[in-house]
Amino acid sequence: MKWTPLILATVLAGCATSSEKLGQSKVEDTYHSSKTPADVANCITNRLNGNAPSQQATDGHWIVTRTNNMYGVPVARWDIYDTGSGSRIEFRRSFGIMSGEEKAATCF
Repeated sequence: MKWTPLILATVLAGCATSSEKLGQSKVEDTYHSSKTPADVANCITNRLNGNAPSQQATDGHWIVTRTNNMYGVPVARWDIYDTGSGSRIEFRRSFGIMSGEEKAATCF
């Protein structure tokens, strides 16, 4: 049992080591919303409260990343783009569980 955290850390580290690397991975799902990118990003951040979300805006492109609390490894990322009439949200994940996708989906 003492090795479980070490094994989990190794697995998570191999999946994605940064938000940038996760952003280069395959998009798993694409969603659309009539809300602005800022509203969607803020809502996702609020829904994931306590689960290490972070966001940054670059040229109108918002990124919300959920990291594993114990190891700080990104496990999910939402890229939110302005469509002129709302937002396009691209979802990526590096680890199959505890991504927060269900909580975030209430924001679209």
